[in-house]
Amino acid sequence: MAEGKFRASNHAHILSVPEGIKEYFCENIELKDFSTLATCSAQPKLTKEPIANLELVVPPILEQRRIIDFIKKSSEKIDNLKSEFNSQIEKLKEYRQSVISEAETEKMKVV
Repeated sequence: MAEGKFRASNHAHILSVPEGIKEYFCENIELKDFSTLATCSAQPKLTKEPIANLELVVPPILEQRRIIDFIKKSSEKIDNLKSEFNSQIEKLKEYRQSVISEAETEKMKVV
């Protein structure tokens, strides 16, 4: 999703949202499998026709907002869990390194 001035190649398709929440349509479109609509196998590309015939579910704006809010909250939870998981991995790496160091300096007896 882009707003304001930006550069796009001649292969870009500009989709506008006549009424509704842009984020909802962006999330909805990202769920689509465009591989079945692409032409050419070596260098797949999408033409205007299949995109123009793409069907999207358009719930009322209040429902669109609820969906986006749910996605944002879920994404935050996932990001926090990933961060916590990565932090634990780093701590385990540090611990592993300290164990190896102690074993190498014979501070720890390896059986």
